[in-house]
Amino acid sequence: MRLVLVALAIGLSIPSTSAQVAKELLELGGSGFLTVVRGNVNLSLSPRVGYFVSDRVEVGINPLVFTNFDGEGSAVIAAFGAYHFVQDMRATTVPFAGGSLGANVSSGGGLAIGAEGGIKQFVIPGGAVTVSAFISTTGDFNPFTTGVQGGVAIFL
Repeated sequence: MRLVLVALAIGLSIPSTSAQVAKELLELGGSGFLTVVRGNVNLSLSPRVGYFVSDRVEVGINPLVFTNFDGEGSAVIAAFGAYHFVQDMRATTVPFAGGSLGANVSSGGGLAIGAEGGIKQFVIPGGAVTVSAFISTTGDFNPFTTGVQGGVAIFL
């Protein structure tokens, strides 16, 4: 009987791979992507820190660094918000959609806005692989950048 109780206690204390989108969770993540804008191929890196203010609702900051292969680059820092479309908190695949608002902090400056939608696939306890599509723009809203990105996230 003791062995059963110990096994049950251990089993209940191990986090599951189910959706980690509950109030007060912290998400630390990052992604990378390639885009083509006005004929330039750009490599972008994007760390992300988010906090769930309620179940399914996340806010945070998302600094982005863009570098094209001609040696030019830019940086944007943005605040984001996202809603996670999950009915059953035991789900391992979680669709999400959100938007961002920020500033281009490199030469030229200007407003930066964007929208994103994708999925978080929880593959280990407290860890997910993310895939999303996005559209964004800075400054005079020309050009719009679209792309697909992939990344990883941990949830604390």
